[in-house]
Amino acid sequence: SSRSIKKVLFNKKFNLQCPKLSIEASSLSSSSSFGSSFSTTSSSSSINKNDLIELISVQHELTKAKSSRIVDSIFDTIVETVKDNNRVTLSGFGTFSSNKTNARTGRNPSTGQDVYIPEKRRIKFKASGVFKDIINK
Repeated sequence: SSRSIKKVLFNKKFNLQCPKLSIEASSLSSSSSFGSSFSTTSSSSSINKNDLIELISVQHELTKAKSSRIVDSIFDTIVETVKDNNRVTLSGFGTFSSNKTNARTGRNPSTGQDVYIPEKRRIKFKASGVFKDIINK
């Protein structure tokens, strides 16, 4: 069928453009799915922002510029929302939030001197149960 030919061509094209990632044909579906599978083939076992942009541009037949704007928009929205002390909950993925730690006195381990540690906000990410289940399969 033309769909299976398209999947083969997609995989060949993507592996040539971004050899660091390999994508299973099942990830070609038109609907965005958290279960879309891809794996890194490099020794570092990680992908960076450019790899993510490449993946989106190939999967959804977009230019890299459009994919970059989409990724930047998503990241900017998450950062601004958490910065404003709100949560970002992505169903099936997890929740980004922040919490405030109070100022306290710490101790310099080298000298034993007391050190003032000011209050600050820490970023938290809590993975969803779905995400945890996928990781632990």
